[in-house]
Amino acid sequence: MVLNKILKNVLHEYFENLKLFKNYFRPLTFIKSWVVNCRGLFYVKAGHCSAFVAVDFIEKAIVLAYRGTDTKWQLAHEAISLLFEDKVPSVFGYGNVAFYFDDIFNQLDSLNVTEVIYNLIRIYPNYDLWITGHSLGGALASLAAAKIVHSRKIPQERIKLMTFGQPRTGDSGFAYEMEKELSFYNYRVVRGKDVIVHVPHEDYAHYSTEIFYDNDMKEASQWKYCYGGDKNMSCSKKYDFEMPTYPLCISTKLFIPAKFN
Repeated sequence: MVLNKILKNVLHEYFENLKLFKNYFRPLTFIKSWVVNCRGLFYVKAGHCSAFVAVDFIEKAIVLAYRGTDTKWQLAHEAISLLFEDKVPSVFGYGNVAFYFDDIFNQLDSLNVTEVIYNLIRIYPNYDLWITGHSLGGALASLAAAKIVHSRKIPQERIKLMTFGQPRTGDSGFAYEMEKELSFYNYRVVRGKDVIVHVPHEDYAHYSTEIFYDNDMKEASQWKYCYGGDKNMSCSKKYDFEMPTYPLCISTKLFIPAKFN
């Protein structure tokens, strides 16, 4: 239920109209939001990067969501940065992540995003923690999940990470740690020929498990589990290197299989 609400509206509506978010989602109690002028290549300002936290007292869940790429200018900086900037060590101490994603995550986290989460965990010790994001936001969500699970402030079985159209965020070492440390509920949702999920390419890897929609992703659309990350050629990997036939951004009208509600 919580994630279904996020998928259909929150990730888009919140950032476009915070007042609408507060009024429409009465079961969700808004806690705090953060916006930074995220740095691009050569530390040029390249758009806004955002996150917010809410609590669902009905579903007993803390919700952390990250916004996706804001503008074409930001997308250009993202693409160039991923090509030319080095990776940095992951929070796990094993594996590396893209400097661009790590830098933006730290810009937001310097405003105490995860500290707010830790405080909510102390207040609501029996609540699950949902972490989500689209595109760039998916990469940031995965880094947030990595930091939080590594902190051991909440049992890993209560962290539920689900991203949408997430680019490759780190190397195979990072992917391995994500699978090991977040083994209970960790999914990447991919739509058809979305090219964003196939970048960056060189020396980067996806972690499992992928939920793949090889269609236009309507409410009754078929989907499949795809294990094995980039090694599974029967899912989104089969479209690697192809030009996308769908828009690069995923529609806000997404639907999650009943199993994940």
